[in-house]
Amino acid sequence: MSKQIVFDPGQVLIKEGVMGNGFYILRSGSLEVYKDKVRIAEINQPDTIFGEMSDILNKPRTCNIIAKTKSTVEHIANGIDETVRKKPDLTKQILRDLAERLEQTTKKLADSERNLLWTIKEPSK
Repeated sequence: MSKQIVFDPGQVLIKEGVMGNGFYILRSGSLEVYKDKVRIAEINQPDTIFGEMSDILNKPRTCNIIAKTKSTVEHIANGIDETVRKKPDLTKQILRDLAERLEQTTKKLADSERNLLWTIKEPSK
């Protein structure tokens, strides 16, 4: 089961630490992602899936997601098990999105480690 929801700027879509119920697909607008009050990302590409990790891991939400602009999202309340069974194309998109996020995170981590190695040096004598 899915439904379209419109959020005004500043409205919270997902609250960190709360158990999730399904996941979302951005249809229009722009969202901000916060982890421990630090802005870590912006979601602004239509058809971006978010909120799925809580569903997959059966754990509380890991971030706050807040509407930056007026945004329309589709809430998929079926849960990941039913999505895997009944919507294989959507399941493949979730897997691709998660893999791309992991790749980006790994690259950022490697880049930050490289930057640390360049900035933390022994003073010249």
